[in-house]
Amino acid sequence: MGDHNSGGDGSMGWTTEVNRVRKVDGKPVVTSQAKGPNGWTQSGFDEDEKARDGDWITISVQVPKNFKTVDEYLAALKAGDDDPLWGVKRHPTQKRIYFNVKVETMQPSQVRISWGGSENVIPPRGSAAR
Repeated sequence: MGDHNSGGDGSMGWTTEVNRVRKVDGKPVVTSQAKGPNGWTQSGFDEDEKARDGDWITISVQVPKNFKTVDEYLAALKAGDDDPLWGVKRHPTQKRIYFNVKVETMQPSQVRISWGGSENVIPPRGSAAR
């Protein structure tokens, strides 16, 4: 089970919850170290038995306050380059897509990434169960 949440609280906050962190000699393999004078980097592995190659990762975003409905936000995302603020676009230099989300105050789970046995994983309709 895994969930990562990021969102605003006057700045930017994050939490990551995993079900089974990788261990070596009984000790968790998790790094948390300074990066520059004010930065920080953290990493680790969730060895969730339900998170293997071919399983699904679900990325979900709370509807921004600028939109009244989910459908209105979805239409803006689908507009792509026709919506310079909200549309999903091609990354200019990498083989990736992206869209922007404004940080909103007191929304600690604005963006959520879920994997493995998390209840927040929503596989595509018709996808084969593993």
